[in-house]
Amino acid sequence: MKKIIIGLIGIFLVFFSSIIVNASVNSDWADSNNMAKYKQVDTEFRAVWVATVSNIDISKQKNKSDEAINEWKQNYLSILDNAEKYNLNAIIFQIRPCNDAFYPSKYNPWSEFLFAYGKDPGWDPLEWMIEVTHERGIEYHAWMNPYRASLTMSTSIVQSTGSSVRNVYDYDNDALQKSKHETFSDLKANCEKAYDGTDVDNPVFASGEELEHNVVMGTENKYVLNPASENTIEHLENTIREVVENYDIDGIHFDDYFYPDDAGYLSTGSNSDFKGLTFSTESIIDYQDYQNYLSKGGTLDIYNWRRENVNQLIERLSILIRNLNQTRDKPCAFGISPSGRWAPSIESCPAGSHRGAEGGMSGTCNNYYSYSDLFADTKKWVDEEWIDYLIPQAYTQLLDGYREIMDWWSKAMIDSPVKLYAGTALYQLDEWGNQDEVYYQVRYNQSTGNRVDGYSLFSYKNMNIGKGKIGMNYMHTLAWKTNALTPTYDFYDYKHTIEKNANVVKIEELSEKNYRLTYDIVSDAKAYALYKMTSSDEIIDGKIDASKLYKMNLGNKNYFDIEEYDENAQYYLATISEDNTIYFNNEEIDFSILEKNVAPVVTLIDEMISEVLVNATLKLKFRISDENQDPLSYKVYLVYRNNDSEITNVVEKDDDIEISWKAYAVETMGLKFKIVVSDGKVETLFETPIFNVVETCNHEFTEATCEKPKTCTKCGVTEGEALGHNWVDATCEKAKHCTRCEATKGEALGHNWVDATCEKAKHCTRC
Repeated sequence: MKKIIIGLIGIFLVFFSSIIVNASVNSDWADSNNMAKYKQVDTEFRAVWVATVSNIDISKQKNKSDEAINEWKQNYLSILDNAEKYNLNAIIFQIRPCNDAFYPSKYNPWSEFLFAYGKDPGWDPLEWMIEVTHERGIEYHAWMNPYRASLTMSTSIVQSTGSSVRNVYDYDNDALQKSKHETFSDLKANCEKAYDGTDVDNPVFASGEELEHNVVMGTENKYVLNPASENTIEHLENTIREVVENYDIDGIHFDDYFYPDDAGYLSTGSNSDFKGLTFSTESIIDYQDYQNYLSKGGTLDIYNWRRENVNQLIERLSILIRNLNQTRDKPCAFGISPSGRWAPSIESCPAGSHRGAEGGMSGTCNNYYSYSDLFADTKKWVDEEWIDYLIPQAYTQLLDGYREIMDWWSKAMIDSPVKLYAGTALYQLDEWGNQDEVYYQVRYNQSTGNRVDGYSLFSYKNMNIGKGKIGMNYMHTLAWKTNALTPTYDFYDYKHTIEKNANVVKIEELSEKNYRLTYDIVSDAKAYALYKMTSSDEIIDGKIDASKLYKMNLGNKNYFDIEEYDENAQYYLATISEDNTIYFNNEEIDFSILEKNVAPVVTLIDEMISEVLVNATLKLKFRISDENQDPLSYKVYLVYRNNDSEITNVVEKDDDIEISWKAYAVETMGLKFKIVVSDGKVETLFETPIFNVVETCNHEFTEATCEKPKTCTKCGVTEGEALGHNWVDATCEKAKHCTRCEATKGEALGHNWVDATCEKAKHCTRC
C-alpha cells in the first residue's frame, strides 16, 4: 500500500510540474500587472490560410465524376464550417500554388493539386467556392505564389559545396538548359487547351532561348519564373486581370516567396565575375540580366537591382488592381504576407554588407529578412501605399522574437493607411508545447497598444489537430466569442447607407430563458448585430462600445439565439452597411411578443420487432410532425455499440418516412434505430427499442386474422395466409360487414319506406 501511495504522489508531482512548466511559458505576459484582460472588438480581420500546394490543407479531386466533385465540395464546406465555428471572417485560399490554377484560365494550366496537371476537373471550383463562402458572410482572398514554377528539379545538375548548402554557381549549364526544355515540354504536352480553345499562354511553355530566360533555377531546389524578366510581370498582370475581372474575390494575396532564399550562399564559384557576389537564381542568367541593366544606364548594385525587379512587379500589380476596382461593385484588396522581419539595421551588419537597411530592425544581421534574403522590400510597399494590407509572418513565441516583430511593424505603420495583420503560427504550437500562445499574443498586442488590425492563422489543418485545435478552442472561449467585421481599406469607396433597418419578425422560446430572435434580411447589409446593455444612453451618436456587442451575423443568417435571457438588460438590433457603419433600431427589442416553440414529434407507425433474420430486409415507417409548421430536416442512424451509421435508404411520403434496411449476414445483438429531427431551432431525438439480428428465431406466432397471416411477434415472419373476410351483405341498418372482425365495406342500405295505410303503419319493404 505504501508503494502505491508513493507512486501516486510521484505521478501527481510529474503532472503538477508539467502544468507549472506550461504555464511559465508566458508567465511574464500572463500576469495581470503586465497584460490587460482581452477586450472585445467589433472590427478585426480573422483569416486562415488554406494551402493547396502538396495538398497540405485539402485533398485532390479523385476523378471527374459527380461523386468525386461533391466529395471535394464537402471538404471545402468543412473548412467553412470550422471557420464559422471559430468566428473567422476570411479565407485565404491558394488558387495558384505553382504557376497553375484552380480555375479555368488562358494563362495558367489546371493545377496538379486540384485534379491532374493541365486537366480540366469538370467544373469551376473558384466560382463555386466564392459563392458558398460569401453566403456565410466570409471574405474570399485568392492566394497566389508569383514566381514558383516547380517544386523540384534535378539536383544532379548542380554541384555541392563542402557543406549541405547547395551552390548555384558551379553547375552544368548545358545539362540545366536541357533539363528545362525536357521538363516544360513534357508539361506542355500534358496540358489541355484553355477554355477558349487556345493554347495556354504561360512563360514556361515558350521554346528555345526564351524558355531558358523565362525560367531559372533557384537555390531552393525548384524552378522559378525569372524575376528580372518583363515576360514574368506581364504574365502576372494577365493572371490577376483574368481573376479580378471574372470573379467576385475580396482580395489578391501573395505569400513570402519572391526571389528564392539567398541566405548562406557564398561566392565559391569558379567564374571570377561572381567573386564577392551571392546568387539565389542561376548565376549566368542573373548576372547577364544585371549587366544588361547597367548597359542601359542603371546605377543600382546587383542586390538593390533585384529588389527593384520585385518592386516593379508590386507597383504595376497595385496600379492594375486599383484600376480594375473602378469597374467592380465592391473592391478587391491587394495583400502580402512576407516573412516577419523586414531588414536588419545598417549598424547590425558588417561594413560593406548588402543586407542592412536604413531604419532596419535591431539584432543580428544574419537573421532571416525579406529585404536581405528574398530581395522583397516590404516596408517600401507599405510606404508607397502599393498594397492594402500586410501580414508579417510572426512565426515565433512571445518570449522569443514575436514582440520585436510586431512592435517594430506597429511603430513603422502607425500612421499608414495600409492595414497591419499578424501572421500566426498555429502549426508551431505542438513544437512549442503551448496551446495558449495565440491568445496571449492577441492580448499582448492589445496591452501594448500595438496597431494590429487582425490576424491570419497558418494553416487550416492545424486548426483541427493537436495543440492547434486546443488553442483555437481557447481563443473561441476567451476572445473570439462572436463575429467581427472585416476592416475596410482607405483606398476604396464603400456603400455607406442601407436600404432599411432590419426589424424583428418574431421571438420564440426554445427552452426556459433561451430565445430565438428572427429578423428580416436587408438586401444591401454587410452584417447584423445584437447588442446587450443596461441603458439606451450607452448609444452615443449612433456608436456604442464593442464590449456591448452580444452577437453578430455576417451572412444571410436571419436570427440570433439568446442564451440565458437577462430581463434586467436591454437588447438592440443593428444593421451594418458595407463601410461598417452601424445603424441601430431606435427602440429596445420588445420581448412581450414571445412565442413558444414546440419541438418536432416522431411517431413509430409500424410495430417494432425484437429480432430480424440475417440478410432479411426490415422496413419501418415513422411520422414526423411539428405543431409550429416549421420546415423539418432529419437524419436516420443505425446505432451499434454507441457508433452511429447514417441510413440513406429512406423514402418520404407526405409526413411519413419509411426506412429500408438489409440486416447483417451474421448475428448481431443490441441494435437500434435513431432519428434526429430538427425544426431549425431544437432537435428531437427518437430511438426504437433494441433489436437483434439472428440466424434462427424461436417463433411466437399470433393467430391469423382476416387481413394478416400468423405473424411472429419477435421477428415479423409470417406463416400461411390471412383468413380473409367473411362478408355478410348489407342490411337496412348495417353496412356490409365481416363476421370475424369489425371491418365494414360501404354503407347500410337504408330503409325503403312505404307510407302508412288505413290498416298498416309506415313500413320498410326490405325488412
